[in-house]
Parts: sequence; C-alpha cells; structure tokens
Amino acid sequence: MPHGVGVVYPGAPFWAGNLVVEEWNEPAFSAEIFREKATKWRNVSSKISLGYLSCGDYQHFDYDFANSFNNIVSIENRFRYLTFNVMAKYSLPVGKGTAFASLGPHFGYLIYSTETSINFVNNEYTQGSYSFLPNEKRFNYGPQYSLGGRYKRISAEAFYKSYYRVPYHNRARRVIMFGVALSFYFQKNKTASK
Repeated sequence: MPHGVGVVYPGAPFWAGNLVVEEWNEPAFSAEIFREKATKWRNVSSKISLGYLSCGDYQHFDYDFANSFNNIVSIENRFRYLTFNVMAKYSLPVGKGTAFASLGPHFGYLIYSTETSINFVNNEYTQGSYSFLPNEKRFNYGPQYSLGGRYKRISAEAFYKSYYRVPYHNRARRVIMFGVALSFYFQKNKTASK
C-alpha cells in the first residue's frame, strides 16, 4: 500500500496525453502455525507463531502509449517472507465465546522480491521480470495488532501489520498489510496450538 510518498513523472515528450496513475491493493496470503500459552496474569496469554507471507503492490499507467517514450503500462512488485511473531493477548468472556485483543512485534526474512513490468513498444506489449532479492536487506520487522473473537475451537480476527524497512526499488514504500485471519485450535484448554 502507499505510505505517504508522492511520485513525480516527466511531461512531454516522454509521455503524451493525460497521465493517470492507478494504485491497486494487491491480494496477500499468510499461513502460520502458532502456540498459545496462559500466563500468571489473569486473562493474558502469550502467542508465538511461525509462518509464510506473500504480498505485493501494483501500479497501472494510462496515457497515450503510441505517441510516448518509455511506455510503461504497469509495474507489479511481489514479496515473500518467512515470518515469526510474538504476541501478548488479552481475552474477555462474552456469552459463550471470548473477545480478545493482541499486539506485539513480528519479524520477517525476505525470500522473494520480484518486479514484473509490462511495456508497450512498437505496437506490442512485452513483459519482463527482475529479481531484486540480491539487493534487499533480508531481515525486516514491525508491529502487529489484532481484534477478534473465539467460539470453541474457531477464532476470527482483524489484523494490521507493517514492516519498517522499505524494500529495495519499491518507490520508497513500506509493506503494510491488513485483513482477516481464521484460526483453528487443536486443544480446548488455554494452552493451544494451531
């Protein structure tokens, strides 16, 4: 997602007509195995997890490609991380279920960083992909927050997480994610794993 950074583009003769830049949210996917354990503090538990995360960003450019130079149509960046999270979770009984909030740091080790661009040259669309993984700082970190509820062995939560370090060649934008997570607990008691 964009993070408060403007992008400036040159005018004619590099491009002709009105330039419209669209930035779309990219779908992301994350899977984790976690273990949750009660602490000595009432209603507070700790939760650690290991996982995998795939995310990215996308820009589309709309202008007069036929009469312009440097005809970039779109740019997509994709990132993949191995993740590790440490969370403190506060839970309260609500009817037959439980409401909870959690926060803590999360860490990522980058294993994939690829840019795919589509260009319009000589009346043809061409596509090229480039790996920037050798240029990346592999280790990244940031905060994570979530709110949700649990009923028996199923829980659902809305989460927000971000990484502080900006990926190389990514227009000065941090990786920011938000979404909904579904979890299944194999154990019924307060010490549970997914």
